[in-house]
Amino acid sequence: MRSLWLRMAGTFLVFLLVAGLSACGSSKGSDGGDVSYEGQDLVDESDANKACLACHASQSVLDDELDIDRDSLVDRSRLAELREIVVAIEWGELTEDAMTPEEEAELEELAELAAIEDRVNGLLVEEAVMGTHGKMACTQCHLDSDVEMNDWHPMIVANPTADGGDVCATCHGTELVENYKASIHFTLSGIANGVCKRLKPLTDVDPEEAQRQFDGYFADEAEGCMSCHATCGSCHVSSPLIQGSDPGGLMDKHRFVDVPESSETCMKCHWENGEMWEGSDVHATEVGLECTSCHTAIEEVHGRDIDDMEVGPLYYKGPATTETGPVEPSLSTVLQTSCEDCHNNEASHDNAVISSHTETLDCFACHTQPYFNCYGCHAIDGGIDGGEEYVKLGLTEKGNPESKLGLLTHIGSAFDMIDPDNPIPSNNADPDWKSAWAASSAMHLIARTPLVTDAAVKSGSTCDNCHTGEAEIFLKASELDTSDVPPGGADPIDDLQWVVPEDRLPGALD
Repeated sequence: MRSLWLRMAGTFLVFLLVAGLSACGSSKGSDGGDVSYEGQDLVDESDANKACLACHASQSVLDDELDIDRDSLVDRSRLAELREIVVAIEWGELTEDAMTPEEEAELEELAELAAIEDRVNGLLVEEAVMGTHGKMACTQCHLDSDVEMNDWHPMIVANPTADGGDVCATCHGTELVENYKASIHFTLSGIANGVCKRLKPLTDVDPEEAQRQFDGYFADEAEGCMSCHATCGSCHVSSPLIQGSDPGGLMDKHRFVDVPESSETCMKCHWENGEMWEGSDVHATEVGLECTSCHTAIEEVHGRDIDDMEVGPLYYKGPATTETGPVEPSLSTVLQTSCEDCHNNEASHDNAVISSHTETLDCFACHTQPYFNCYGCHAIDGGIDGGEEYVKLGLTEKGNPESKLGLLTHIGSAFDMIDPDNPIPSNNADPDWKSAWAASSAMHLIARTPLVTDAAVKSGSTCDNCHTGEAEIFLKASELDTSDVPPGGADPIDDLQWVVPEDRLPGALD
């Protein structure tokens, strides 16, 4: 249901100019600090911007050009009320009939109009807040283009950092930009890796068709996965324009923001984790932290040094590519944030027995709440892949029986990607085909003493989450239906790589 209002403006008028103001990104703030330009002091060329600012520095001019009436704006309180109903239905707090067809139509209309208003608001520029960047001519980043925007605006490069930020390298250095171009934020290589593995049975017999499916599902910048990939501008200058429907636009009149606000940047793409975080995670509900309170490492946002990355297939080029290079195969290679950054084990646990658990368990294993697993587009039969909240623990390192135990998430395999009439073949017996279970490092549902299993709820003791006779919280081989004979069992044989070894299953407490 959330996707209804998130994308409902997608077929409406999309003002390409909003993306044009995504501008070049910066790792500096807007405090006017000096930026060198090819080793020289930056020459003030702001006088060249008078023609641009004649429109973009005037809200009334923008309103006139784009037909916005400030005396009859969208009722935002009503829009928020309707959106809250959608979210409540999505989370099972209300039934599907809680929203009438008339209210759905009203929500669609209000969302479309609000998106247009927000886009226009996001075109306003204030030169004074741009710091050093305000001394640059607009055309130093927004170069001439042969792409037509509309009948009243010059043809310019709409998003100067869509290529990964070459325009930024002139001042900020090539190393930063080259690292970012290989980063998981820009390439979405972790997702691409999973898509390529899902397509393997098709790639084995028809690589061209597999590549076509990949291009339509992953690489399409209007509706595919790449519609959410981040550019320099979409984090440091504008709010992300997602799938042509989220309003996007400048966050603060073209200010170059050092540390983006979570609500304006991170949660536009990571909204699923964001909703869980805001509503349930103790760090948000009791401490008031934001995404960037913990995720501060430059490696997580701008990417690791390419010399530190493994060299492998460039998954984001698709299953048929033979290109190799520095690549991040999954999120786990990038994450630097750790609970121990703030929490000392001994100080946090005044019980030696509990403290000893950290040698074998990830922090999330004990401190998470039940969560929904990925379903819908990831379901192997095209239907819902388990709309039930639960917790499942398994190995945190695939195939390493000595690794800590932590959260697993179940990610089913898409029945089709772009063509419902031509389902993608499956081969659960192929050990190189993607597993459905995977270690999760992105669950933001932390609680101090969550009661997860039925036994724990009954006893009121968190110990019983694990220490029950059935050990239901752990992924066991007996729960999987696997076979190495094609087409395999109901579960991919690779799922066995995440199973908790029997000798590590805890017994019931006396």
